[in-house]
Amino acid sequence: MGMTRAQRDAALAAFRGDPDVAVLLLDRAAAEGLDLSFASVVFVMEPLDNTALEQQVVSRAHRMGQRRAVKVEVLAMRETAEETLLDVQAELASAAAAAAAAAKKKNADVDDASDDEAGENDDDDDDDDD
Repeated sequence: MGMTRAQRDAALAAFRGDPDVAVLLLDRAAAEGLDLSFASVVFVMEPLDNTALEQQVVSRAHRMGQRRAVKVEVLAMRETAEETLLDVQAELASAAAAAAAAAKKKNADVDDASDDEAGENDDDDDDDDD
């Protein structure tokens, strides 16, 4: 069974303020809606199948108010489903980056073509004045 909101708030307060509390363990559900800007090291102990959610959890430590560099470590056992999941995540991230670069280039080409057309139309207007 999970923690109540009051228990979670008490655990966060202890992690934030008690020097004897050095580790805060959160599962996927407990990490929702938290400000973890007081944490500077994040260990992802179980890679998620949803990279956006995983990034959102890590971003909770990068929030405004963070005064230190944030270090992120992703841990996975070799030759397990976790390692395979990380490989798939890397492939998907690479494909997404390539698609974003292609879309950016296409948009730049469209902008250039629009600029060229606008220049041609300006030339046509000049010809009408003769």
